[in-house]
Amino acid sequence: MVTPLASLAGGFVAVIMIARGEPLPALALVGLPLAVAGGLMASMEKAPKDELFGPDDAAAASARRTRATAGAGWALLSSAFFAVTVLLFVEASALHPVALAAYGRLGTMVVLVPVALLLAGLRLPRPLARRSAYAGVFDAAAFVALAAAISIGPVAIASVVVSQGGTMAALLGLFVLRERLSRVQITGVALTCVAVALLATG
Repeated sequence: MVTPLASLAGGFVAVIMIARGEPLPALALVGLPLAVAGGLMASMEKAPKDELFGPDDAAAASARRTRATAGAGWALLSSAFFAVTVLLFVEASALHPVALAAYGRLGTMVVLVPVALLLAGLRLPRPLARRSAYAGVFDAAAFVALAAAISIGPVAIASVVVSQGGTMAALLGLFVLRERLSRVQITGVALTCVAVALLATG
């Protein structure tokens, strides 16, 4: 539930940019909703059997619903925040993409490092610290690519394509981890490929 809802950010930005009058080719108007739908479907995973056929008492069912509701709320909040991030990047697109990403990451550190020190500290086991460092490198690269895509435009197209994290994760799971995709995920990946082709053609 969480990943599909979080991937809606690109759709939110696209709607806002279209409402603001950003010109788009006709094929893009077909490709954008296809890309959003494909990303949502590719992000969906089957619930484990123990969650589907676990304890059937009212308390357990209520607890599952509560967790799902809380997760959905945070996912939508994440999607909204990322949409605002993209729109702020649009306003600062005169900066070089690397500088824009650097300022954004600096703002993240200013906000999150004091909070992390207050709540949990910054000590991590060495393997986790290494993985966190790698994640930071990829995060920085992702934001540089986002800033570059926004500076080139159109923003509506860039935001939807950038938010295809669920599709990318499904493909990595398929080819790297040898996971099996569900029919819904396969359909989502196929829709995304068609949508990207339409966007590129347009």
